[in-house]
Amino acid sequence: MNQKRRLKKKGILYTLSLTLLSLTLLSLAAVFMFQSRSVELRYIDLSFAQKVSDLDQSMKSILSEAFLKKTNLNFSVDGNSMNIKETMPRDLAGMDTLMQTIKDQGERDFPILTLDLASFQDRHGLILQPQNINYVQQDSNDIIVDPNDNLLSYNINLSFTKNIISCEILDSDQGNLKVDVAITSPENSCGFSRDDVKFLIINIDLGGEKPFLSIIDKGGLHLWSTAAVNSSISIGMLPGVQEKHLEIPLTVIINDTMQGFYKESGVKLLLLSNN
Repeated sequence: MNQKRRLKKKGILYTLSLTLLSLTLLSLAAVFMFQSRSVELRYIDLSFAQKVSDLDQSMKSILSEAFLKKTNLNFSVDGNSMNIKETMPRDLAGMDTLMQTIKDQGERDFPILTLDLASFQDRHGLILQPQNINYVQQDSNDIIVDPNDNLLSYNINLSFTKNIISCEILDSDQGNLKVDVAITSPENSCGFSRDDVKFLIINIDLGGEKPFLSIIDKGGLHLWSTAAVNSSISIGMLPGVQEKHLEIPLTVIINDTMQGFYKESGVKLLLLSNN
């Protein structure tokens, strides 16, 4: 009788042991499945993030290359000055057409992508950072720099293919701008230099065409010319702790509602310092 009871107890313990072992195995299996799913989801998230980053960087690179291809601008940095060289008149219509083509093809191929060209096409402006100075190509024949308290100086060189007949210079002191201007042509030249400019107007006579350069207080600049001219404008600004670079006001938007992802950013051109 005692032997039967002992066998019965052993049977119960054996059954309990098997049950506990089964539960343990099921728990471990659930943990492994959860971890596996977590790793899979993490991989999917990382893969999506990498694809989004690749798309973002690729579009910015394409837009930057298109901008540099369709303009004849060159950029450089020297200390706290940023130098921009270009030739007028320029082909803004060709620029707009190329940017619109990139927008149409990009948004067609990538439904989560939107390229906002409105701000750029409105003024064809560039932004000099970190001081937020606007350099504007308003149309094919002029350059505008918006007034900005961070502007300290200008060093301007203008080279015309037609001969200068005369230069009329009007200026006022008691300002805060240092301005140096050199204007050349095949035969004649003129210039201006002052450390305390409040405003400056230079009217140039090329014998029929009359370009002009004006600078007002706080550094507002306007250069206008229908005649061919190579311009080099070095803009001195207050120092900043951030890297100096040039931004194109083109907005790249990536919006994936399925993934709950949204990113909006501008297009930056890095400028290398000569120092």
